[in-house]
Amino acid sequence: MNEFIRLDRANILGFAELYRSVFNAPPWNDGWSSEAASERLQLFASFPMFQGTGLVHGSRAAGLALGWGERWVDGWTFHLKEMCLDQTLRRQGLGTSLMDALENSLRQQGFDSINLQTGRTAPAANFYAQLGFRNLDLVSLIKRL
Repeated sequence: MNEFIRLDRANILGFAELYRSVFNAPPWNDGWSSEAASERLQLFASFPMFQGTGLVHGSRAAGLALGWGERWVDGWTFHLKEMCLDQTLRRQGLGTSLMDALENSLRQQGFDSINLQTGRTAPAANFYAQLGFRNLDLVSLIKRL
């Protein structure tokens, strides 16, 4: 049984182990500790305009899509910061269903677009393209301090 729930500060920590396990596996191999993953998700959930949808499969956290709203020139856009799905549940349409649930919630709240970043060659890029996202040909930059 699958259930989509709204994520918030009260339930976000229930998704930290999922986040850690997904992003510590290929292709990301990030190296998240449980503490760091929990801190990251708690911080996101405390942002003004935070929105998130979680997928509960049976009784366990199985997927999440989250981010926050940003005012743009002619309306509100949603910055999708993180999206992940338990690796054992992929290729079953659940990622698409998770994104559909998030999009429906955002539409009802008056958002008119979603933006995100992902690696140009990451498998996620194809997933998002199939959902109708298009490349804006932007450059991401970082500078170590």
